[in-house]
Amino acid sequence: MHAMRAMPKHTRRACLFVKVAYLLVFYLTQTYPLLFLLAVAAAPRDEGEQRLQTKAIICSSAEPQPTRQDGQVQMHKSGEREKNKTKQVTRHCSHLYLSIYKAHWTVDERERERERALAMAGADDLKVLGLWTSPFVIRVRIVLNLKGLAYEYVEDDLSNKSALLLSSNPVHKTVPVLLHAGRPVNESQIILQYIDEVWAGTGPAVLPRDPYERAAARFWAAYIDDKVKSAWLGMLFECRDEGERAEAVARAGEALGTLEGALRGKPFFGGDGVGFVDAVLGGYLGWFGAVGRIIGRRLIDPAKTPLLAAWEDRFRAADVAKGVVPDDVDKMLAFLETLLANYYSK
Repeated sequence: MHAMRAMPKHTRRACLFVKVAYLLVFYLTQTYPLLFLLAVAAAPRDEGEQRLQTKAIICSSAEPQPTRQDGQVQMHKSGEREKNKTKQVTRHCSHLYLSIYKAHWTVDERERERERALAMAGADDLKVLGLWTSPFVIRVRIVLNLKGLAYEYVEDDLSNKSALLLSSNPVHKTVPVLLHAGRPVNESQIILQYIDEVWAGTGPAVLPRDPYERAAARFWAAYIDDKVKSAWLGMLFECRDEGERAEAVARAGEALGTLEGALRGKPFFGGDGVGFVDAVLGGYLGWFGAVGRIIGRRLIDPAKTPLLAAWEDRFRAADVAKGVVPDDVDKMLAFLETLLANYYSK
């Protein structure tokens, strides 16, 4: 501080200019260190020269011009000394702030490298805790297939939950759980978005890149897990008689009719390929087949929702759905019978 006060006024201002220039460039262009160097190197030199020129003009206008040659030489040497001092201080400040910048840049780069390394390592260390009939587990497996990621699938028994499941999801104690490098991620829609973000450069995008389209996809996914999910539970698990089942089927039909409008003009909700909304709705298709057997017709009725019925056929045929979306209706109904028997026996 005392050293700064001892400096000439214009030199202190040059240092201040360096500080301001550094802060602006640092916060606005962190990813462009070359621009930072150019700004620091060029701006103070011009400022110092300009102030020296201004000082010379003021002195020449306020004082008579020296007539002796040695006076002119002395004035020239004084100006040179001031310029050298300004350059030295400017160079010192530049080196100081550049060191700080490099240190911050190194920390950021190390963090990015750590995240990239974790993602790469996690590509071979992915595990899904699930139940083969769960629409929420199925959608996670669909997106992992879409991204082309290898993973280990672990079937859990929800009537006798494993210690791994309980420790990985201590809040809800249910599936799905994605274990990435040993770290659990819970809730199916959150898992889908996590996969899309961590492996953004791998495979097709799950969510649209456009912010508006991404918000629309999240809206329809939330709509599905509100309207379709409640109807699915009512049709299979919560109905006490056929009247209540019929009411739930009607609610499902109304929700599917709304989704027909959202699909209009596109082969998939994600456009030309499977995306976020497709995976969310596609997870229910195994149970839709079981419901169709119970009610005697397809739940996604081609007569009422032809576009959605065509979407179902395309989705079931997609590679990402094969072996994941259940297509054995008898097996699904047998599982339902066992599940309800266990539930009502408690």
